Amino acid sequence: MSRFPFDWHIANRLAGTNRANSGYRGHIYYSPKLTPLATSATAVLAAATLGAAATNKVAADLVATINAKLAACPQLLEVKGNAVGIAGDVVITGLDICGNAITDTIALNASAAVPGVKAFSKVTNIHLPAKTNSSGDTVSVGVVKSVGVPFLSGDISAMVAGVYFFNGSTDAGSLSAHASDVSQSTYTPAGTPDGSKVLLYRFELVSWLA
Repeated sequence: MSRFPFDWHIANRLAGTNRANSGYRGHIYYSPKLTPLATSATAVLAAATLGAAATNKVAADLVATINAKLAACPQLLEVKGNAVGIAGDVVITGLDICGNAITDTIALNASAAVPGVKAFSKVTNIHLPAKTNSSGDTVSVGVVKSVGVPFLSGDISAMVAGVYFFNGSTDAGSLSAHASDVSQSTYTPAGTPDGSKVLLYRFELVSWLA
């Protein structure tokens, strides 16, 4: 997936000029229809029992159809233990919104849900740590409602307008664009996703004709 599904040079030709400092050219980016999954601690991996040694969970171990759903709408993931004292890193590998290979390392915090920082369009492997307690430790992997967007902060600086719609109404969520890692660029809707409500956004971009 290209971060820029349009050709900057076409606008130059349509403007009929290649003169330096001749004016602005603009582009509008419309997102596809996105249906963010409802926040769930077990959307990606149901509670898995930790053993005496670290283990790996591959695509076949994940919740059925989750990768198809993430491909349609990349989202941030979260990890959650089930007991006091659970610690260690969960290392998730897969792909971002642009098809780049990514890894997100998330430290467990007892039974608290801990969000990651990267939006996944596909999960290929989940590395689970060894158990902390003598027995009964489990870890699950889920999703939070933040979705991946294909822009960096440098792109955002050229945007004169960004409008978001969720479930048919204008949405007042928050955009967070990373400087260099597109997997960390996300939009968090103000509304509550349930796996069927549609999220759309439109960006209007400008650049100086050179």
